[in-house]
Amino acid sequence: MNYIPNLLEIKSETIDGSERCFCLVRKSYVPATPEEKVRQNFLKYLIETMKFPIDRIKVEESLAHYGKGNRRIDILVLDSNNIPFFIYECKREFEPMTDEVITQALDYFEKLTNVEYLGIVIGNRLELIKYQNNSEDFLKVEQPSFQMLQNGKDNFIKIDNNEYKRNNWKEPIPKDTIKELIDYGIIGEGTDKKYHSFLVNLDGWLLNVNDKLTINGNIEDIGIKTTKFGSAGGGFFAQEYRSFLINNRKDKPIICIALSSMASGKNSPVRTSIMVGIETTTSKNSALQIQIGKSLSIIDDTASIEHNGTITVGKLGASKKQDLLDFVSVRNPELIKDEKVFLGSFDINAEINSTNAKEFIKNVIDYALIRNEFREYKKNEIVN
Repeated sequence: MNYIPNLLEIKSETIDGSERCFCLVRKSYVPATPEEKVRQNFLKYLIETMKFPIDRIKVEESLAHYGKGNRRIDILVLDSNNIPFFIYECKREFEPMTDEVITQALDYFEKLTNVEYLGIVIGNRLELIKYQNNSEDFLKVEQPSFQMLQNGKDNFIKIDNNEYKRNNWKEPIPKDTIKELIDYGIIGEGTDKKYHSFLVNLDGWLLNVNDKLTINGNIEDIGIKTTKFGSAGGGFFAQEYRSFLINNRKDKPIICIALSSMASGKNSPVRTSIMVGIETTTSKNSALQIQIGKSLSIIDDTASIEHNGTITVGKLGASKKQDLLDFVSVRNPELIKDEKVFLGSFDINAEINSTNAKEFIKNVIDYALIRNEFREYKKNEIVN
């Protein structure tokens, strides 16, 4: 049996009256049950010690995604073809290895016939077995590192890590690149071509988790979070969002930023917006939509991003722009410039990175949080 170090050193916090811990894969705070602490401890082991890429790992993955029912698997690892490769069932410390535990794990294993490895994690101990091809026997094995799988040692099947490569953002941009970003809902097909270079450049950095941004100890770059946020029109924006955890606030908000195509009307061209969402343990909302062409201007070699203060407050509808601008000027007067909210600027001839994106990301985070405060202020104003 494998021994996993650092059992239950996963930090938990009391948020909104309940104990929660941060999931490394789901990028959210989840209830810190005994089983969840074991699961997070094992995920930390897989990611930090065994060097498994986070984008290959699924947590509480539904069998419905594979046409095999609605039950959920604790931890699933995919190979380079996104085929299930490892299954892990996690149980709290001191849980006995009963027939029921084994049967549950085997049931998942039998439903997903391509799986090679089945692991049962109890506390800080792992029982891992490998299915022997052309045999009904299982072989007890030690947990392989990701490097071992890549190198094919001991007949392990290779699950390559596809290294992220940024798209070329310099003119001329390949037509296939723009088509791909349009097809994925990142750039709207009605977006003026003069913005394409900047948008490809920005999208390249937002998805480049290897270039972590460091602002201060309170804002933590947590990488990519795949999620969706609703819109005022009743739709939603589902994307891979570059996400930032705000550690010094009690509600632990996560600010999510991504490019997304956006239709403003039935017969209107599909444009592009920088979408900003906020998720806490109790709520989730689209906080800000920065429309390209309206909030982004390119003059000479500088791309400047600002916002005019438009805001919708739930069922109350649109609020006065000046009310929000006045509210922002009290909370963070440095954001106000020429009667608008200034968010940042970029040299369009330079590749966007964690250094030159710092001001923009910090301002977007501040502005998004202030907008949410303003919404609550307006709602309370009506109630009182």
